[in-house]
Formats: sequence, structure tokens, C-alpha cells
Amino acid sequence: MGQGWPKEVDCVLGSVINDDEGAGHLPAGTGPQFLKGENEMGSEEQQKIHASVRNPARSLFKQFRNEKAESEVVYCSASERCGLYARGECCLLGSYLLSYNCPYGRISRQFGYTKRARRYGAWIKEQQDKHKDVLDKLRRHQNKMTTIGDYVFLPYAHLDMNESLPLLAHGGFMRSGQPFLLETNFTVDTILRIIDFRPQAMMGGEITKYQKDIVPTFLIHLSEEFPKLYGEVIQKRPDLDSKRSNVGRKAFANTIKVGAVIKHKYGTYTWDGTFFLSSDIYVSFPFVEYAEIEAKLKPKDTACVTITSDDQVCETTKFKD
Repeated sequence: MGQGWPKEVDCVLGSVINDDEGAGHLPAGTGPQFLKGENEMGSEEQQKIHASVRNPARSLFKQFRNEKAESEVVYCSASERCGLYARGECCLLGSYLLSYNCPYGRISRQFGYTKRARRYGAWIKEQQDKHKDVLDKLRRHQNKMTTIGDYVFLPYAHLDMNESLPLLAHGGFMRSGQPFLLETNFTVDTILRIIDFRPQAMMGGEITKYQKDIVPTFLIHLSEEFPKLYGEVIQKRPDLDSKRSNVGRKAFANTIKVGAVIKHKYGTYTWDGTFFLSSDIYVSFPFVEYAEIEAKLKPKDTACVTITSDDQVCETTKFKD
């Protein structure tokens, strides 16, 4: 029993039986299977903030006959003091390698029935109704610093390898850390240790991506989330002000600098404040031979472009990340 479940998970189970459709589920009165379930989460301090219900029958990938429906509920005791929650995000969501254990949150996973069971569809509907107030409310976190309760959350690649930082847990090869730092420890000296860090690859040599890409992004985020601290850092190390960069970030298209040029494999576009204009776009199968061509695109309010040069950014530019 339990083959294929996540490792190191406490289970609260009844004995499994089979109904006449061949689907494994619990005896009447015991309910579906729980992994770190609500019976372990009954703290008054923790509030339900997110839920999702997975229907294997709707998956894009081939499913096993005995794969069960699943509901996932997130509980938190610090949502009112969480910068991620304010952005509609949660660090507990996502795949194993892209999520983190939060000092204030927990996940309850409840397993239902297989597609062959009579109760399969009814169980999914019951879970959706039960958690409808928070169903699909949050999404996976962006890799941008913020405060979570008494901690500063620092989800930057390779940063958790820096053993000079008093993180909740350090990472390493095939091992994720917990990039949470007490806000009282988030000082100028600590920030400089983050900036000057040079992580080493397992086979030797520096991971150059950290200094080339991560540190400039870290400095941009620091200036946005902790402007006072950023000012103190620049006062101590003026050279760092020129190192920060918006390159690689996703900006809302209608907020970039007027006159900004966006190069795409199918053409070059210039932003005029309302439309993206191009006269060299590529058309695969034109219905007629043409001497000139023009394109005018008006982006949706939610549309984003990836910044490739800091010249594309102005004071009114807003970023998604």
C-alpha cells in the first residue's frame, strides 16, 4: 500500500477494499485517503487560503487505470503578513523542485477514487463545492523577494548555496534549501554577502550565471521592495547601482518606453504608445505577392514582453515579475 506516494509523508489510512468496479477506496464511513490531511491541520491559527481539485481524466497525459482524483488544500497562519499572498501567490504551490516549505503554511492532500469507481465524479464535485471560496485562488510564486511574516523570502537560483547566510535551510546538489531569512538579519552586510557570492558547480568552476543574471535582477528587486536598504547598499558600494538591470524581466507591453524596439524572429516592432508597428514582418503563406507590408498590433492590458535592453524601460514601466 502507498506505492508511488511522495516520500516522507505521514499517512492516515483505513484498510483498502475493492468495489465491484475494481476501484480501490476506503470502507464506508472512513472517507478517502489523506496525506498530511485536515485532521493534522486543525489549528485555529491556520486559515484555508487555497484549494485545487485534480481530475486525472482531464489530464493531457496518459493516466493509469488506478490513478485517483486528488484535492489539495493550503493552510496558512500568516496570510495577512505575506507579500506572496498579497500578489496572489504561494511558495507551497508548484512542483517539488519549484516549491518551498513555508514556516507558516502547510498542505493537506486528500485522495478520492479512481475513474472506475461509481463515486469518482461525485467526489470531485463535492470537493469543488467544499472549497469553492478558495478554489484555484493562488498561483505558483514568482522568483521575486518579499516579506512573509517575520522573514524575507529570497527565491533566487543558487542563493541557498551560500552558507554564510543564516537561512532556514541551505541547498545543494539535488537538494532544495529554504531561502527564508529573518528580516532582522536582512542587513546591508548580509545583502553584500549575497551580491558577492560566487557559487561553485559540483564538477568544479564558478556558476557564472549567478553574477551575470541573478545579481542584477536581485538588485532591481531590492530597489523596488526595500528602497531604503537599497540606498544604504549603494551608499556603501556605489558601483553596484550600474550593475542592476531589467533585462530578462517580463513587462506589461503597454507600459514600456515609447519608441522601444522589440525584435522578434518574425519581425521588428516599434511601440508608439498604443500600437506595435512593423514594416518587415514575415508572412509564411501570403495570398498575393507584395512589395511592402505593414502590421499594427494593439496588445491586451495583460500582455507582456520580455525586456532585452534597459532602453525599453521608463519610469512608468510595470513588471509582472
